[in-house]
Amino acid sequence: MKIIDLNIGRGRIAKTFLGVVTYGVYGRENLSDVLALIRLGELVNVRKSRGIEFGHIKLLNMKVVG
Repeated sequence: MKIIDLNIGRGRIAKTFLGVVTYGVYGRENLSDVLALIRLGELVNVRKSRGIEFGHIKLLNMKVVG
């Protein structure tokens, strides 16, 4: 992951990151809720600003450990 300063226009700078985020879920009983929220975010494109693509969500893979 890399933190950058992004010019969002009119002299405004926003801190943002580029990269992949890994989420951990405690307890398998919580997994279905977390996956449902991630999929909803993908579907409705939840983000800070659609114009500059802040917060784009894409579930790449899932791994169950333990």
